[in-house]
Amino acid sequence: YYWLGEEPEGEVELAVEDLTGRVVATLKGTEERGINRIHWDLRKGADQGGAQGGGGPPGTSARLLQPPGEYRVTLKVDGTEHAGTLRVLKDPDSGGSLQDIAVQFALMREIKADIESAQELFGQIDTIRAQLNQLLEGAEDDPVAEGDPAAEKRPTLKEEPGLTAQARRLEASFTALADSLVQQKEGGFFMWPGRLIAKLIYLATHVQSSDHAPTAQAREAHSVLREQLAVAEEKYQDLIRNELEEFNGTLRARGLPIVRVNPGRG
Repeated sequence: YYWLGEEPEGEVELAVEDLTGRVVATLKGTEERGINRIHWDLRKGADQGGAQGGGGPPGTSARLLQPPGEYRVTLKVDGTEHAGTLRVLKDPDSGGSLQDIAVQFALMREIKADIESAQELFGQIDTIRAQLNQLLEGAEDDPVAEGDPAAEKRPTLKEEPGLTAQARRLEASFTALADSLVQQKEGGFFMWPGRLIAKLIYLATHVQSSDHAPTAQAREAHSVLREQLAVAEEKYQDLIRNELEEFNGTLRARGLPIVRVNPGRG
């Protein structure tokens, strides 16, 4: 709870940090005069249980549940900060120990990092596929050179059947790779097998389902899924360094816009 003598001019924000200074949650508060309340569910980040971004089935989430311990909270109102300490206590009826929770949290951070890496990879693949499809659709504007007058009327693939076939093969290769991360078929989550990101999110939900340490089976499942992610990363690098690089070389020679790759993954 917090009290405001008058309605603030800007937004009210509460930052929660662990003892290392890492921000674990940022919450928006109400702005009414008098007593206000902010609720923190002990989790960090937006919910990833939905389908967007390759999420898991309904009811699953990869949001980190913060462990018991001391946290620093800072209330920010119109440029003024008010800091204090918050102690999160362990549920006495949960059964697990503080050590069990610490071990679980360590594994959850690894799983979370793998989910983020897989989602980043899927996003890059999706961007490449969009550029390939724009080329195949014969768009006259360079999709990555908006606002560049010199790029407004470049040649397209319409008169290049060989390049068109090459672009279709390349797009199919990236689509197959995307399908290993996120199910590409339309329909409910129950209609088709879950892919890598959904499996990682499901595993995260299972690991956090109690206050006990992760089971040997959960660790083995994580190891298998991490290997699959490494394979997907390797296939991606192979595609951009070989087939896509060759394709871009031909596009440059013909005066066509090339397919851009995020420098962080290229």
